[in-house]
Amino acid sequence: MSKEGAGEYRAWNGIWGRLSGADRQLFTRGTPATCRQLSLRCYFEDLWAMLGERPAKCIELGSGRGTLSMYLAARGCDVTMLDLASEAFAVAAENFAKEGLPAPNLVAADAAATGLPDGAFDCVCSIGLLEHFDDPRPVLAETVRVLRPGGLAFHVVVPKIPERRMLVTNALFTPWKLPPRRLKDAANRLLGRNTRGGPEMKRTTLDTDDYRRMLAELRVGDATCIPYNPYHAAHENGPLERLLVTPVYRAHRALRHRVGAAPWTRTLEALAAAVLVAFRKPGA
Repeated sequence: MSKEGAGEYRAWNGIWGRLSGADRQLFTRGTPATCRQLSLRCYFEDLWAMLGERPAKCIELGSGRGTLSMYLAARGCDVTMLDLASEAFAVAAENFAKEGLPAPNLVAADAAATGLPDGAFDCVCSIGLLEHFDDPRPVLAETVRVLRPGGLAFHVVVPKIPERRMLVTNALFTPWKLPPRRLKDAANRLLGRNTRGGPEMKRTTLDTDDYRRMLAELRVGDATCIPYNPYHAAHENGPLERLLVTPVYRAHRALRHRVGAAPWTRTLEALAAAVLVAFRKPGA
């Protein structure tokens, strides 16, 4: 996370410090039980497939509680976590210890200026980081710098979802939430209240075309910018989460495994909760 581009990192410290219960740990060795656990497992599975399912030297930028880093460490990767929020590191250390995973290397630094050596990592990854920058190009450039030639970048961007897309998703999956949710949001906007219940953080609306242009400027290889992750807030806290969403994904994963293909979380833009920005550093 950056001091300047990712909102006020002291506010993030407060967010991590207030986490309690299941929110403190989203890593699971078993079957994901919630959409949030499922999404993070999906991200890891796609990343692991891109890595060739082998241990690597990895750094997670804006690492927070370190869920992705935990999955990588559980597969034998040498893991570094980078963040500016000390409370995030405290939560991560607790989580790693609870699961008996090797402690990660912890780096308190700006994601756009890490101070780490050139070509130090096989993989640079993040979840929910780039959308907090008006201009994420410095973070992408830093990603390229610290990657070894041929190394993999895997950034999951969680942008501000346009209202029309949320309407489509809710109408398809949870239509019973529409009237009360819309009335509540309208009332909060009228009163100038924060509808998210916490400090407001910068969240851009940059889309796949925006990121494609940025990657073209960087001249990276194997660039991927796709609508990503259909499992999001519309499914949470309702019967779909337990009875439909996670069982359907498990069936999808089992089928893909049977035919020798990796699971893949690409989706239609109208249903996407995120954007996947992935590429390799040229010169391998």
